[in-house]
Formats: sequence, C-alpha cells, structure tokens
Amino acid sequence: MEITMYNVEFGDCFVINDNNNLVVDFGIHPDCLKFSSTNRNSIHQDISLDLYKLSSPELLLTHYHQDHYSGLLYMMSNFQKRRFKNMYIPDVWDVGQGRDTVTLLLLEDLMKDAYIYDSSNQKKESLLTLAEFICGKTNVIPVKKGSFMCGTKYKVLWPDTKKIFSHANELMNGIEDKYNNSKKALSILSGIAVRLIECVNFINSDGSVSVEIKELWVELNKFNQENKDLLDDLKEEYEPILNYFGNEISVVFHNSESRKDKVGRPNNILFTGDIPAKYMQDIMDNGDLYTFTKDDGYKVIKIPHHGTQGFSNNLYYFDFTSICDPQIVLIPNGNNGNPACKITSSYLSLCNNRNVYCSNCNFCNNFNYNKTPKCQCGYKTNKIVYHTKVIKFSI
Repeated sequence: MEITMYNVEFGDCFVINDNNNLVVDFGIHPDCLKFSSTNRNSIHQDISLDLYKLSSPELLLTHYHQDHYSGLLYMMSNFQKRRFKNMYIPDVWDVGQGRDTVTLLLLEDLMKDAYIYDSSNQKKESLLTLAEFICGKTNVIPVKKGSFMCGTKYKVLWPDTKKIFSHANELMNGIEDKYNNSKKALSILSGIAVRLIECVNFINSDGSVSVEIKELWVELNKFNQENKDLLDDLKEEYEPILNYFGNEISVVFHNSESRKDKVGRPNNILFTGDIPAKYMQDIMDNGDLYTFTKDDGYKVIKIPHHGTQGFSNNLYYFDFTSICDPQIVLIPNGNNGNPACKITSSYLSLCNNRNVYCSNCNFCNNFNYNKTPKCQCGYKTNKIVYHTKVIKFSI
C-alpha cells in the first residue's frame, strides 16, 4: 500500500493506492492563501494533473466543506474527461429524515455568502455548485456507518445517520425557538433542501437534475437577499455551531479486514476526516476500532480536523495513544488566519518514536521561529517534513 499526502495548506488531499486508487478529499481552505505567496488555483492545477494520471480512481468526499472539495470543483471544471469510477459522499440524503440536516448545510453556506456571485460574476463554492458539478460526471454513492467502499476493501465507521439527523432536529428547533422571525424563512429553506435531496437521489439517472439544481441556486440567491438581516443575526452565534455540525458528518473509515505486517504488528489505516472528538469517542465505545484490547491497532492514522483543538477546549483533539500505538501520523494543516486552527500541542506526545508528517507545520503551537529546529516535534524525532509539496510513503 502506498499513501500520498499533498500539501494543500489548510485542507485535505490524499491518495491511497492498494491495487486501486482511492482519492480522499481534494480541497483548500479559501482563507489560508491570504497568508501564503502560493496561488490557490496553481495548487489545484498541479494536483489535478497528478490525479488525472491515476488509473480508474475512486474518490471519497469526507464532508461538505470547501477545504475538502474546492479542488474537486476545479478539476471537474477544467479537466472535462476526468471521471472517477465512483464518488463516495456522506449519506445525509434520506428523503424522509435528511431535511433538517441539509437545511443546516445550506444555512451554513448562506452565512458565508455562498449564494451570491463573486467579483468575477461566477458562482462561489457551495453545496449546490458541488452537486451541479458532479451531475453526470461520476457514479455517486452515499455512504454511512456500515457501508463499504472500493468493493469491500474499506469499511465506513461514521457517520451514524440516526445521531446526525437527531442533532440536526435539535439545532433547527433551537433556532426557531430563539429567533421567532426565523420560522417562515427556515420553512422556505427546508423546502429547498427537500428538493435538493430529491435531486441527489436521482443524480446518477436523471439528466434534468442539473437544471433543477441551477434553479435552486437562483432561489437561494433570492433567499440570501430577502433574509439578509436574519442571516446577520444568526451568524455570530450559529456560524461556528454549523461549521462544527458540518464536521460531524465526516466519513471515518479503515481497512475492513485487520492486517499484520511480517513480524506480526498491526498494519491498518484509519482516516478520520474532520470528525469531532465526541464522535470519535462514540466510534471507540461502539467497539468499531482496531485497538489494544483486541490485540490490534493502526499503523497509520490521519488526525481529525487538521490536528486542531477547535474554537473551545478539545472539540477535536482525541488521544489515539489510549487505544493503539500508531507508527505514522498524518496532519494536514496551514495558516488560515484563525489561531483556533493551529495544530494543538496536545498531539506532541504522538511525536515520540513515530513518523509525524505535517504538510505545513509552521501553523502549530509547537512551532517557534526562534528555536533551532523550529518545531518541538522535529526536535524530538527529526522526522517532521517541512513545507513539502507531496509526502509519499509505503506500508
């Protein structure tokens, strides 16, 4: 097995090659390159050229945030012949139960002004532009806890849609109770969400779906203009809450059958998207992970949410050493201007006698320009990779 991690600043992009190619996310946070001399689309272009060379790749989009899908939009817009064999997406598209979840995803986009044209009179990156781009260009497969990907090679451990849908309902009720003027607007937005769910359920079979999605974008543009005051009122309190909710949906997966290397050590991989610690704990409590107690574990772990703690205490930090002894740790990160998005020093313990790969480690609480070497992780192991465009290794 060969794993490639691209430096997309604050974003994710991986390729897992294990007799087939699974691309895991491809995106860059829209704010991070304000603090870099690198052009966002030049990174999109370089990586797209690499991915274009892959043989019959499949793609997993772990969740619906720009730092995980912006490059996919670029690639599908500029490389028309590139088709992924399958594209796996988090399954929040249940016609009966997914309405509140999709409404909240649209509301998060609206708070970011995603449904107004940019300065070049182009549509901005959003859940709808993603849906529009993938129409007819790939076979879309929604996945949730218990699903498999790449045949039966990888097993999905999260999202647990029952818990996601329940939390979405709580959040919607909370907004309506606190903001009396929100009920009519949220009812309109929920109607748009239901129509989008119907579109996604027919995205592989009905060519007219892309036309419907374009009409929904126009309606959301109108909704944005007519409800600007409400969106402004909601933004300060609910934008971080909805961002967190968007991360709850993250697809977490590992290889479906536990493996050992030649000397009997665990040779498994665990990819975690941006899942919050609370739900990582749920996965562990459910007995779904390969752990010490099963005389097992993971050789490679992709750390959740770019190695951050989050905007309050330990929303995302999870102590993986409590369940296994990973030998390779992947932390994709970069400067997006938000101090809460720095790599937390809590992960420093992972650096003892392990290969820790940070795609861009200068946005880290362990980083100090006045020290040599500048990163405490590097000081302990000298195995950190600094500012590397591509990190590739085999297990």
